[in-house]
Amino acid sequence: MVNDTEEKRIAQDSAAYTLSEYIQYYGKVQGVVKWKQSPLAPLETVTVGSRLPGASAGSSATVAPHESELGEHVQSGDASSPGEGAAQSSDPNVVMAPTSAPIFTSTTISASPDAARREQSSQTDAEPTKCTPICTSSDAESYRSWDVISTPSATSHGHLPLPPPHRPPEATVGAPQPGRDPWCDVPFFTDVLPRKTQELARHRRETPPAGRRHRSDTLRSTIDAAYDTFYEFLPLLTSTFTTIDIAQELGEPGAVVVAERIVRVQDPNRHQKNRVDFFCYKTNGDVVRYHPGTTARTSMKPHHMHFGSLLFSVRDAALEGVGAALHKKPPGMVALESASPRAGGSHPGVASPSVRTDLLLATPAHLEQLCTYDVHCVNWGLVCEELRLLPNVDRTVDWSDGSIFPWWVWLANTGKVRDVVNDGISHVEVSVMGGLKFVVVHSVGGRFELYSKANGDMACRPTPQKYARR
Repeated sequence: MVNDTEEKRIAQDSAAYTLSEYIQYYGKVQGVVKWKQSPLAPLETVTVGSRLPGASAGSSATVAPHESELGEHVQSGDASSPGEGAAQSSDPNVVMAPTSAPIFTSTTISASPDAARREQSSQTDAEPTKCTPICTSSDAESYRSWDVISTPSATSHGHLPLPPPHRPPEATVGAPQPGRDPWCDVPFFTDVLPRKTQELARHRRETPPAGRRHRSDTLRSTIDAAYDTFYEFLPLLTSTFTTIDIAQELGEPGAVVVAERIVRVQDPNRHQKNRVDFFCYKTNGDVVRYHPGTTARTSMKPHHMHFGSLLFSVRDAALEGVGAALHKKPPGMVALESASPRAGGSHPGVASPSVRTDLLLATPAHLEQLCTYDVHCVNWGLVCEELRLLPNVDRTVDWSDGSIFPWWVWLANTGKVRDVVNDGISHVEVSVMGGLKFVVVHSVGGRFELYSKANGDMACRPTPQKYARR
């Protein structure tokens, strides 16, 4: 029997489970690890999954709101791969070898049978839907003030008084509707960011005044603060640690600006920390990345990702933010997921279906959408480091789903690798054979082995033909 008052975590099947269920499924050690890696379940209505022992499919449980103490858990999203249920998809987003680049359609992250009915209702509603604010203006002012935050609150557990988050039973992200912000009701905004703000507020109360840093008052000082003082608390709304209107300063009035780590991109200028950017979430669903430099010339050119961009899964971004979802899956798999939103609903511990060989996981059109900075950072040097970590035992490791390494970001570089890509890539693997380690790329142009020469430079066999895009 599941205790409905226990804290629950969201698994890969989008259902919620208790720690005891994780331990029962995985074993004691692995269960605790998986539990800490899973995001916190909503505090009101959660869905009990169908694959854990003792849980019935589609059943629900209502739990009382509660708060976890700082440092007790670490939350991070888990990727899921699209399943074979969409193997015969005719959706134009899914690129089959060798066809043109996809065009994105909306994707639903809800697994509830009522999701379609709610979505239809929202589309036919003539009254524009208003978003529930993450915090009121007075609360935001309190978060910006060191003195207010450092004063213990009279609320239970000593937490800052936060407005109760609006949390629908399921979060649905579909095509933007007039007057509706597609990001407003997703868990990242209703659950993750308020929780992160509380953690920061608690830390500020416990930090001696002499150890505090001054608030940032310019774009550059704000991004520096995100790398330094607030790095461990990210993602955070920029309004929690700066006194300026970041959206207005960036020329994105009305956008919600979040400082986020890009989990799969390291910053060589910040001691190999994850890259930190400002993500502007706009009311039309688009997301724009900014990274201010010391001058306008040294600032990164804004990277605009339209709603439905194949650079990240909207379903993953709704749960953990675009920074964590970016480069998590190859664009072709994101397109497949958008065509069949329920295809990737495997339970933790259940192996994802093998990647289809008739699906182009990345095409030149996909690679051209990548941020230039990311392409420069994910380079052959990082690939060599991954190869070095492999034991010298003959084996083949499948890289296709991107869970080990974002190979498509690396292959977006110019030169010989672009010739290897040709009109698209269907499969990528790493092989160790006779002490030699190399990456095998299966593309429309053929099978290519990429390995390191004695001087560390990349070599390819056979030599690819010069690619001329048709």
